[in-house]
Amino acid sequence: MRLYKMELYKVFQNKMFLGSWLIAVGIVFLFFWYEEIGTQHSAMNGHRLRGYQAVQQDREIIEEFEGVLTDKKVEKIIEKYGFPNVVKEGYPGFYDENFLTAFVTRYASDGYIYDWDNYKIPTRIVPLAQSELIKDRKEVMLYYTRGWEVLLEMMQLGMILGNIVIIIGASRILAEESQLRMIPLLFTTEKGKKEDIIAKVLAILTMTIAVYIMTCVLSIVLTNMVFGLDGADCLYWSVMGTHSWITITVKEAVVMLLGMNFLGALFICSISFCVSAYFQSAFYAVTVTAIIWGLPVLVRILFGNLCYLFICSSPIFLSMYECVMDVWNVRIVPISIAVIGLFFCMIQGCLVYSKKRM
Repeated sequence: MRLYKMELYKVFQNKMFLGSWLIAVGIVFLFFWYEEIGTQHSAMNGHRLRGYQAVQQDREIIEEFEGVLTDKKVEKIIEKYGFPNVVKEGYPGFYDENFLTAFVTRYASDGYIYDWDNYKIPTRIVPLAQSELIKDRKEVMLYYTRGWEVLLEMMQLGMILGNIVIIIGASRILAEESQLRMIPLLFTTEKGKKEDIIAKVLAILTMTIAVYIMTCVLSIVLTNMVFGLDGADCLYWSVMGTHSWITITVKEAVVMLLGMNFLGALFICSISFCVSAYFQSAFYAVTVTAIIWGLPVLVRILFGNLCYLFICSSPIFLSMYECVMDVWNVRIVPISIAVIGLFFCMIQGCLVYSKKRM
């Protein structure tokens, strides 16, 4: 226990680790304020709001229609707010839409907008029985679900930044001992090499779990404070507008994605530990680990979907919700690859480090 506490202290007191963690938290806050809140818009009766006020307006106007969506509710929404019909170049969606009119336009009208030069202004309501929403269940639920979109985007950014923080924290733990020539001393102490290695492994796992939990808590708290997390039982594809073949609720998808994010965090932790065992310089260990972590992105750019299942098992892609959902139906493959890779790297790191003598 004493060795574990010492190793944990060494990880958390490192200035580079603490600095990277603070920078990551700062980036998350800036992204949330400027990208998630700042880009929101809501129009009602010719009056258009942006940012936080737009979010509050959308949450307020939807309260009247929350719950099971019916054709009568759809008609009432259009009677009250009308169809959106203003399109501006370079602007995503209709310029004069709010959450309700955007939802009705997408799923219960003859209109659509894919881009500013590829759209059709809605002119009539389509019965819910004929819409995509009804194909997977008997009832259609309507809630303000933008919070789930924001949460997934926040988690994705947070986990990518968290991976970087983990690399900086875990890649140094073994390499620094070689760099400072402490290995002969550590391996001849009363506790010996076995307990020293166990203490180091437990320390970086604790650090990884701490980074993961903080990322989750920060993303959930910020999102819930502003956007709320209503409509957990709505279909994932109806909330996100993608992956229409996946017939699970957004709550089930988020739980699964959180599990994949955690697996990715553990995987990059084990890779960092393994690489650290091979180097006698903390700088080189961090650099090489970072290259390995980002390499799958380069492979995807150069070779497209070749070996996509293997690419999706990498830590960086396990942090991206779109990539995880792309392989949803065969998710056991990337999960198995990641788990095998995780244990292999951790065991290999322990073996290599235990054989060092200098």
